[in-house]
Amino acid sequence: MKKKSREIEIFSLSFLDIISCAFGAIILILLVIKKGDTRLEKSLDFNTVEKNIIDNLNYSQSIEKLRAENKLLKSVINTKSSNIEVISNQLEQKKKEIESNAIVNQKKKESINSLELVANSLTQANNKVGKKTVKDKEVGGIPVDSEYVVFIIDTSGSMKAIWDKVTRELINILNVHPKVKGFQILNDNGLHLLGAYENKWIPDTPSKRNNILNILKNWNSASNSSPVEGLEIALKRYTSKNNNTSIYIFGDEFTGGSYTPVFSTIKKLSTRKKIRISGVGFISLGSTNDRFATLMREIAENNNGTFLGLPIIGMDLRQYEK
Repeated sequence: MKKKSREIEIFSLSFLDIISCAFGAIILILLVIKKGDTRLEKSLDFNTVEKNIIDNLNYSQSIEKLRAENKLLKSVINTKSSNIEVISNQLEQKKKEIESNAIVNQKKKESINSLELVANSLTQANNKVGKKTVKDKEVGGIPVDSEYVVFIIDTSGSMKAIWDKVTRELINILNVHPKVKGFQILNDNGLHLLGAYENKWIPDTPSKRNNILNILKNWNSASNSSPVEGLEIALKRYTSKNNNTSIYIFGDEFTGGSYTPVFSTIKKLSTRKKIRISGVGFISLGSTNDRFATLMREIAENNNGTFLGLPIIGMDLRQYEK
């Protein structure tokens, strides 16, 4: 009798038990691993926070240190800037002193040149006085044969600084003229000292001279340090073919651009007139060049006159009287 085969059941109760246990074991392992990872993650998060705090503290300290260094640096920069400013001011002052010294040296040089001209003029005047052939009508080389005298005076600031010497020389020139019927005083712009005597002669009397001297001391009028205007008025109003007139031009500098207008004025207005034009040059703080001396030497030579250059100490023409 054939034996009947038995069917095998795969999903039996024992198999399911094993599967369930295995699945439970897996879940348990997963839970254990999950819990362990959370602790690790929390541990890692705490370390990170602690590190960040330490880093922030370090950053804060660094910032404070940088701020302190920046403040110190600003203080140093301000101090250096102040020092630089002080040094710049000192350099500027030194520069001005150097420029001022250069100007003073230049003026001294020009004064020396002018004094040499004065010395030459004085030597020539002394030689003339020492000669027996000297004319009685010349004193110190200045012709004094005129009956009328006109003074044209530069009234600029530099001349006002030596005004006592200027007025003294004016009186000296009047004194060396043996006989003067009248005189007139203008500034280089053609303004009259005495408006009441405009277009007529001031009588030459002792009292009038004293009055003129007092008025001269306080005379303030505009001046351009160029005798063109004064010469034009003097030649038009106070010269003629009948009277001998001497014109004396006082100055320390010539600021005109050219000598030509001065020469043209004289040539135009002096034809057939009895005139002499002389110059008296002063050395003052405004004497920056020898243009006035050059101009007046030429004018005096061409108009029967004399040019005298005076040192700043002044010169008394009466010392040349015989």
